[in-house]
Amino acid sequence: MLVAFLMLMAAPLGNLAHADWEYIRADDKVRGTITLSGRQGSIYVSARQFCYAFGCRVFYQWANFRAVIQNTNEHTGAVVSSLTHVALVDGNVIDFEGRVLSDLGEGYLLPVNLAEKLARTLKLGKLIERPSEAVAKNIPEGGFTLNKIVLDPGHGGNDWGTGISGIYEKDVAVFYALKLRDEIKKAMPEVEVLLTRDNDRFVSLPDRAKFANSRNANLFLSLHVNHAADPKVEGVETYILSPEATDDDAKKVALLENDTWLKNAKISEAGNTIKKILIDMEQTRYIQNSALVASMIQQELAPLDTSHGLKSRGVKQAMFYVLSQVAMPSTLVEMGFLSNTGDRSRLMDVVFRDEFIKSLISALKRYRDKVNTKETH
Repeated sequence: MLVAFLMLMAAPLGNLAHADWEYIRADDKVRGTITLSGRQGSIYVSARQFCYAFGCRVFYQWANFRAVIQNTNEHTGAVVSSLTHVALVDGNVIDFEGRVLSDLGEGYLLPVNLAEKLARTLKLGKLIERPSEAVAKNIPEGGFTLNKIVLDPGHGGNDWGTGISGIYEKDVAVFYALKLRDEIKKAMPEVEVLLTRDNDRFVSLPDRAKFANSRNANLFLSLHVNHAADPKVEGVETYILSPEATDDDAKKVALLENDTWLKNAKISEAGNTIKKILIDMEQTRYIQNSALVASMIQQELAPLDTSHGLKSRGVKQAMFYVLSQVAMPSTLVEMGFLSNTGDRSRLMDVVFRDEFIKSLISALKRYRDKVNTKETH
């Protein structure tokens, strides 16, 4: 109820313009660009993007109208609030110009001068204006477009995913992702395509999300294959993020895909992360578009039932860690069940793969045309 109330009370403030600034982490080993937005005549950066850049952590405490930013390496922390013009950094009060904003789409926004001070006082690094970006570019109304896609082949390296008869999820996923990348480049040359991995190597779920966020992608598409105890279960299903799973089967799928992260995360960290996700208002901005692209994918794949016998299991919801961490519309496609003889045979068929990829391309084109003409906000 609290989250719903705050969502109603937080009026969208509207993106005016944006520019890329440079960030350099304290160890000088990581540097890159971070996007700042113009709001109400001032320049802001979202707390989440700030922490993606500098490797810190942000926790929203909506009930108290504040956010906590932590540098876990240095054991330093700051508290910022939308109710005051000061921030508390390791027990010390610091002043800053402007005010922290709360926004339905972006969560908490930090004035750039506060962000600069936090980077320095929390020993995170430096935030530097890039002179070449003095003239900001306009952001499309609603903030959505499609010009950069991150494809995420599930698992990899020592994380095999599900498997049967010598066929493993990690191999099928990258097999399809590489073909999809090539076909997107042909069908939509204006769209940049990036992969979280293009070979057999392990990439953690947090690193997959960081990769997509650091490159300011505007769609995250994760490819997986499924498994069921009942070998008769078959078909393709597409997932979007939700704290509440559609059904017990969806819960099982999410547990399988989150398994590696849960094993490597500290139990307390995993539990706290899940709880924070449930009230992370920033994700609400992307749900509508995630559901839109997911439904288009399932619609375009439906004819493969007639031509290849691929059953459509529809769009479902579940708590996928990797989807929860990307700051963009996102969806996860379970392309079929390796545990089912029919699906397994289809997935290993190059002719079927090409038809499957064509269907995904058709869905992505529809989604691009929808958001690039500003029909969806």
